[in-house]
Amino acid sequence: MDIPVAGYGEAAMHVACMLGRRFSVVLFNPALRDLIEEEIARAGLAARAAPHALVDAEYGDVVDA
Repeated sequence: MDIPVAGYGEAAMHVACMLGRRFSVVLFNPALRDLIEEEIARAGLAARAAPHALVDAEYGDVVDA
């Protein structure tokens, strides 16, 4: 039996597309850049994606915020 699954990243990108023409992803880990780009392409949203923003923060900083 197939069960549809939506990850929070894909869901967030689709919601962002409902709210505006384009969306961007804020990254704090540069190692995730390729993974995020692949996810955007797999969801068929590359034409709607603006450039990513990389913030200078550690994982702990994000958790604390």
